[in-house]
Amino acid sequence: MKVLKKGTETNWGKEMTCSGYSLGKDGGCGALLLVSPRDVKSQYDGDGDTRYWFTCPECGANTYVRYDVFSRR
Repeated sequence: MKVLKKGTETNWGKEMTCSGYSLGKDGGCGALLLVSPRDVKSQYDGDGDTRYWFTCPECGANTYVRYDVFSRR
């Protein structure tokens, strides 16, 4: 097959485990999830910090992630 025009590369996500560590709630279910950048929510806390997390579709627990988890460094 010959590529006629290169497409844009898509970041499909990262494998992450539901640990439930965030927002005052611990004890996630341990599910292994493919988390995309669209799944990550953020909130500015007013003290100069922004928190990032995803919500597990299995148990509803939130798990913190680093802000740079999807960067290509």
